Amino acid sequence: MPKWFFLILLILFPPADLLFPGPAASASPEAEIAQLLARVEASGLVFVRNGQEYSSREAAEHLRRKKEYFQEKIKTAEDFIRLAASRSLMTGRPYLVKKPDGSTEAVQVWLTRELKGLRRGK
Repeated sequence: MPKWFFLILLILFPPADLLFPGPAASASPEAEIAQLLARVEASGLVFVRNGQEYSSREAAEHLRRKKEYFQEKIKTAEDFIRLAASRSLMTGRPYLVKKPDGSTEAVQVWLTRELKGLRRGK
């Protein structure tokens, strides 16, 4: 068969992955963690650690330091939340976020919700 025949077939019947690409690759864990830290910092919320209140900027800085501490163990954004952002290493008390209405929520719960929103593109 002539070579042009295969060229015509390729034009008429392109490979399926060109027509129907799979889902886009998800963000790397490092990128997700960076986005979570940016959300903490930009939130303007009050974060509570061992009974002491901290600004969102201070909380983000603290979590960055803990991320470095757990660097070898953090493989996913969920690992980051569980190891670095859920509780105090010194007291074991959970980190809290104080919402504008005055209610509090565990930072672990808040960040997990933020991560789900990130992955949905929100």
